[in-house]
Amino acid sequence: MSILVKMRLKRLGLKLSHEERKELDRLLIEKTGEKDCDEAVKKVSDEQFIKLVNEAIQRVKSKKPIYIQAT
Repeated sequence: MSILVKMRLKRLGLKLSHEERKELDRLLIEKTGEKDCDEAVKKVSDEQFIKLVNEAIQRVKSKKPIYIQAT
């Protein structure tokens, strides 16, 4: 993850898991068309960034398998 993405997360008081940060990087690159997270994060507002953070969290949650313990 880029330093600028980490700095913005910290400034906004947001904490993400490793998987969520990787997904956020992918989303930033996808939405802005940039090749680098550092450049991509410069192109989004705080509001857009927060929406992308929420989308990254939701994508990771939907990918995680749910384990049910047999009783």
